[in-house]
Amino acid sequence: MKIKNNIFSATNYCIRVSFASTPPVGFVSDYNDLYGAKIGYWGNKEKLMFSDWQSTGNDMNSISADPMFVSATDLHILGSSLCQDKGIEIAGLCY
Repeated sequence: MKIKNNIFSATNYCIRVSFASTPPVGFVSDYNDLYGAKIGYWGNKEKLMFSDWQSTGNDMNSISADPMFVSATDLHILGSSLCQDKGIEIAGLCY
């Protein structure tokens, strides 16, 4: 499982990824914006802070910043957002 180039944003309790013990072989999470109250669970231990989540070895190139969407129905990112120009362009998928 690979989780890359995503924005996960929530203002309340939010679990992004949860593993009871260890992640499945091949799990990769990186180049994301993980913005919210809580990041996830790892080995039955709640990772409350973004830095705690990064201590698992994942999301080392990710950020935790308000994406500053235009609105709840318009998910364009405002130019002043730290997410601006942070993703990795994938040929054929950008318009």
